[in-house]
Amino acid sequence: MISCPSCGALVPEGRDFCPNCGRRIPVGAERVPVRPVTDATPAYSYDNPVRTPDAVLSVSGFIASLVLLSIPALGFILKVVWACGGCHNHNRRNLARAYLLLWFLAAALAVGAWFILKAAGVDAKSFSPLSFFKK
Repeated sequence: MISCPSCGALVPEGRDFCPNCGRRIPVGAERVPVRPVTDATPAYSYDNPVRTPDAVLSVSGFIASLVLLSIPALGFILKVVWACGGCHNHNRRNLARAYLLLWFLAAALAVGAWFILKAAGVDAKSFSPLSFFKK
């Protein structure tokens, strides 16, 4: 191979012009030794991909997480464990954190509503589901 004096691209033997820049190659151009490739690795691989913490949560994994988090006692335990780093998948950890945040927000709203109704003097028994039918 010959090195183009203008752009430095490699030009195959017997060519008069550089395929990169189009300049004429002089007769006494510098030859560049070309090493043979001995350790060629393919650009593709058919192996299973390695699971990383940033891997996207599959649809079945997402649905399974939702089902597990919806179980009353087990779901709360899983929310706490996954949210505190007991799960290697960042997406599942963030899902558990969001569920915990919503759970605490709903609990705070319920307690706040109870205090407001108590302060207003509203009897909690008047809000029972059967009180509507007792008229």
